[in-house]
Amino acid sequence: MTIYFNAQGFICDAEIAEGFTELVPQDTLQIPKFVSGGWVEGLVRRAFVYDEDNFYSGVQDVDPRTINNYTTEPIPGNLMLPRWESGRWVEGLLSLVSVVDDDGYFVETLTGLDPRNMTANHIYGLPPSGFVVPRFVDESWVEGALPVVVYLNDGFISHVQHSVDPRQLIGEYCTNFPPVNFIAPRFVNNEWIETAIEHALAIDADGYFLHDIYNFDARKYNGLFTTVLLGATTFRRPRFVNGEWIDDNPVTEAELLGDAKNRKLAEISVVQKQALASGVAFEFMPDTEDVVQTRDDRDLINISGVATNAMILKQAGIDGAVIEFRAESNTSYMLTPEQAIALGVAVAEHSKVVYAKAWQLKDQIANAGTLEEVEAVGW
Repeated sequence: MTIYFNAQGFICDAEIAEGFTELVPQDTLQIPKFVSGGWVEGLVRRAFVYDEDNFYSGVQDVDPRTINNYTTEPIPGNLMLPRWESGRWVEGLLSLVSVVDDDGYFVETLTGLDPRNMTANHIYGLPPSGFVVPRFVDESWVEGALPVVVYLNDGFISHVQHSVDPRQLIGEYCTNFPPVNFIAPRFVNNEWIETAIEHALAIDADGYFLHDIYNFDARKYNGLFTTVLLGATTFRRPRFVNGEWIDDNPVTEAELLGDAKNRKLAEISVVQKQALASGVAFEFMPDTEDVVQTRDDRDLINISGVATNAMILKQAGIDGAVIEFRAESNTSYMLTPEQAIALGVAVAEHSKVVYAKAWQLKDQIANAGTLEEVEAVGW
């Protein structure tokens, strides 16, 4: 008679068998199991069974064909809530659990909590020791205390308190300091405003400008002043008359025209330098154009040297592509003497055109007779 058994040694159908034997198991075996060439009892006597969460659930005889969550490892006597973990029995009670209220604020610490009894108000572990008002938010501990609270009286600062539990706040307050340069800060409509005058102009008895005054309390200022500022005016001798500023020594039209010309000449000089440094487009190979850099004197000296060397090579009868030149794209090109000379000529022509245009514009500025004519000059 042939008896088939599976990989675990238990009797099974031939279709799924991993082995077979002619030996017949003893009638006394409740669950025959073929081990090391013979039949033994497969029923596990008094096994320690644990539930789906690995917590100990009792001792019983186990049929290993139907039950997997068991072990024969005895439970240490000092475990209050045995739990099977990583091949050994461990204490299942949580040693330290924080209790928080419905807003996440820390309430107390529990020890020996069955994790199966945990709720949303139980947090495993303790909050950081440095937190004044620990609060559990979005799966992490945060400092629930407000760093600073400024208590107010009619919007003005009454007193300041640090590390405040927000659940204990009463009265009028805000949670930020006013800007440090405010003389008389007041909290209005959720923002700090400056009740002192930020900027005014001191004047004498005749209305002539004396000096600027910043951040002062008008109730404590003894002199005369106005909050009408001069703005961008360029008065030579400002005087405050009938609610507005006038110039007791105004600039002449000729002076204004001269200043405008100087500004325009400076503007043209800047653009001229930019144009000279913008580089020169040059065809290094058929259908391949790149830029010859003319950023500064070093570039121009390099170009002059290349052109001079090219003329020497040409006079020596050398006409091959023997001169290397690196363009703006960081590409190196091999040039013939003729090409290198043409490159130098192109750069010189570029400078000539730029200088000619600059001279033309500067002549227009010099000959301009009105501010409009000056402003009309442009590159």
